[in-house]
This record gives sequence, structure tokens and C-alpha cells, in this order.
Amino acid sequence: MVGAYLLKYNRRRTKCERRFVNVNPYSRTISWSKSEPGNAGNDEVTTVYMQTVFVEDLTDGRSRIVVSAANREVVFQCSSALEHAIWERGLTLILQNQSKTVVPY
Repeated sequence: MVGAYLLKYNRRRTKCERRFVNVNPYSRTISWSKSEPGNAGNDEVTTVYMQTVFVEDLTDGRSRIVVSAANREVVFQCSSALEHAIWERGLTLILQNQSKTVVPY
């Protein structure tokens, strides 16, 4: 799994918090928690099955990555343009690989 700290917005997109976000490319799921997996602490981990990914451009020149799941949209913002490009490309590649049948859990 691959992961990094990103800003994750709440459902109304009014506030954001720093979360460790990681991706499982085999099950096409994206998970986040307050700290990295394996660190001390029992943080709650939230996981969603990715259906689509798109970029939302903001008026101040920054962009957000929006991941659509079955019943919600999850919005992330990277700390730099390079990190944003890497995450956008990686998530897009994972979703383009439709050759395998994946069952969400």
C-alpha cells in the first residue's frame, strides 16, 4: 500500500483535517486515519471503494482530488503541486485497470 499525509475535507467541504491516506491498488480502496498504520494508537480507519476520481479546480489556483464512492464523495488536497500530480495520476491508473474483477469489502 502507498500512503501520505493529505488534507481531507468533511462532507460539506467547510473544514479540513490532516489525515494519513493510503491506497490499496488491488482492491481499489482508499483508507484514511489520524496516524500512519503501525504507529502506536488505536485510530479509527475509514475505507471506501473508489468508483471515479476527478479534480476540482479552486479559484486560488489550487486543486482538490475528489474520489467518488458508492454513497459519498471524499475530497483530499495535497500540500504541493507535485504531490497532487502524483496522487491524481496514481488513482487514475488504478481505476483504468478494469481487466480484473474486484469485489469491494
